[in-house]
Amino acid sequence: MNWPESLYVRLSSAYAQRVRTLIVDQDQRLVERLAATLRLDGYEVSTSGSGHDAIELVAEQPPDAMLLECHLPDRDGTEVCRRVRRCRDTSGS
Repeated sequence: MNWPESLYVRLSSAYAQRVRTLIVDQDQRLVERLAATLRLDGYEVSTSGSGHDAIELVAEQPPDAMLLECHLPDRDGTEVCRRVRRCRDTSGS
């Protein structure tokens, strides 16, 4: 089935408005571009430049989705991912 583009845009925007997204990367220019693009599509976006700050943000308000750089200056992305999972498991989210 071929959906009209206007319907697709409305459906994706309606879905996006409910999605909290966290972007974690030390490249501030990249983070700003990604955040701007997602916000234009209606996503609620938080950003972080470090693994430590990302873990704190997740503890305060868990995101629905996270874009995570693997090579952060303060922590390995895998470690951040493990801690985020533990945080979500203990919070019941």
